[in-house]
Amino acid sequence: MRGQRLYPRMLRTVCRELARAGHSRVAISCVPDNKASIRGIQRAGFRGVSHVRCLMVLSRVIAFRRVEPFAEWQARAAG
Repeated sequence: MRGQRLYPRMLRTVCRELARAGHSRVAISCVPDNKASIRGIQRAGFRGVSHVRCLMVLSRVIAFRRVEPFAEWQARAAG
């Protein structure tokens, strides 16, 4: 099933439904070294804003902080 670009299509579909429900913003996160997810998120039309560290317990965000802008993190991760 890989390579069929289903993930970006699903993200766009979910975003459309969220917009119909009245939501004006959507945020997506993934593990920074998951290159396939990052590509799919970008193909869906999202852009990186910042690298965020968060603490989650039982599927709830307990604390988070922005570590650095996304472009800086991406340049450092590529090098």
